[in-house]
Amino acid sequence: MKKGSLLFVFILLLSSIAASIGFAQEIGKDKLFVAALGDSITFGYNLQEDKTKPSSQAFPYLINEGNAEVANISFPGWTSSQLLGALSNQETLLALQQADVITLNIGSNDYLQAIGLQELIENQTPIEFTPELQQKIAAASAQLSQNLQNILQTIRQNNQTAPVVFYNMYNPFGASEDPFLLSLHQAGEQITLTVNQQVLNPIAAASGSLLVDTYSAFSGNQAAFIIPGDIHPNAAGHQVLGALADQALASLVPAAPTVEIVFSTTEKTEGPVKVTVTADQDVLEMKWLPGEQTADKFSAAGNVINGNTFDVPENGTYTVYVKTQEQLEAVKTFKIENIVSKEEEEPPAEEEPPVEEPPAEEPPAQEEPPKEEEPAEEQPVTEQPQEETPVNETEKEERTSVKEESTTPVVTVKKNELPDTATAAYNYTAAGAVMIMIGAGTMLFRRRRARVN
Repeated sequence: MKKGSLLFVFILLLSSIAASIGFAQEIGKDKLFVAALGDSITFGYNLQEDKTKPSSQAFPYLINEGNAEVANISFPGWTSSQLLGALSNQETLLALQQADVITLNIGSNDYLQAIGLQELIENQTPIEFTPELQQKIAAASAQLSQNLQNILQTIRQNNQTAPVVFYNMYNPFGASEDPFLLSLHQAGEQITLTVNQQVLNPIAAASGSLLVDTYSAFSGNQAAFIIPGDIHPNAAGHQVLGALADQALASLVPAAPTVEIVFSTTEKTEGPVKVTVTADQDVLEMKWLPGEQTADKFSAAGNVINGNTFDVPENGTYTVYVKTQEQLEAVKTFKIENIVSKEEEEPPAEEEPPVEEPPAEEPPAQEEPPKEEEPAEEQPVTEQPQEETPVNETEKEERTSVKEESTTPVVTVKKNELPDTATAAYNYTAAGAVMIMIGAGTMLFRRRRARVN
């Protein structure tokens, strides 16, 4: 590599570092000022009927989600040499100096003119990579490489902080079954891959530019992103180009610090709770405030955190604020809910003696009078007459007077009836004795009568 090229790379590397820092400071602006350098793609050619001025649908106007003020330094058909010549214009240089972001999309026309694409399309002649054609492509690559280095050097001479979004080359020809269109697709693949790998991508990396891989985004999607029968992007294609720029620029914005909070305990405690705060970046300042707060609140208020810890004496919501060495800010809100007040021991309450209730008095059981037994019907008994057995009067009285004692008191009910003084056996005996006596009397009467006769 030549000494001039080495110096170019060194200058651009230093500029890329400054660009990252400068863009980080610009992200808070409502609109970004974009200086867009390029050809008909940057111009937005064929997006509108009026082809004399850049289209508002072109990708530079879509950067930062459409919040961009654009100085469009492009024109249809421009090669890298023509763009380099336009950078000598004072108005163009002023736009570069004021730019927050610079886009660079150039080189397609260098190769289209080298291979004579317009003539090939008109004659429907398939592209053949003859030695002569390959020599033209090599010469175009060498010229493009030199022009790009000069363009980037001019950019950095006028603006050392704005990031450069560097687009590589896409193949405008999709795959096709038509032999001629297929030859265009194959030639486009060979040229774009070679140019990207050998010229554009290395220069973007060496200069510290933000490389946007247009080739990969459009590959296989030509029908969706290219105007039919044309080589220029349609509105959808320009939206893709704008989104790719936003993605590249987002990589320059440093991530806010991640804040971690650890509590000395999460169990119930009388307090205070010690809070430890850590961050994944070099910290310049730490503060805390009660309540849920935003970063703006800490600009003029806040309790300084020393040694990464502070004590929280009571339950509530708190916010921690962290500011890094790169002036990045972050806040984190948390709650403390496990602090309990010391409970005073209360004397045990005196228990009242249980009140004994007198047992409920049950009413005395009422004795039911004995039920009168109806005399059982006597079955007639046929008894053989037998001799009368003399009965002792004393024994008879005992039999009639003796009764079984009852453990249950008996209530006597007076009725107009004779008392039951004999048992059933006694009645039977008495009846038998009477019958015997009658029988004996009858027999004596008959004997006496017989004697008389």
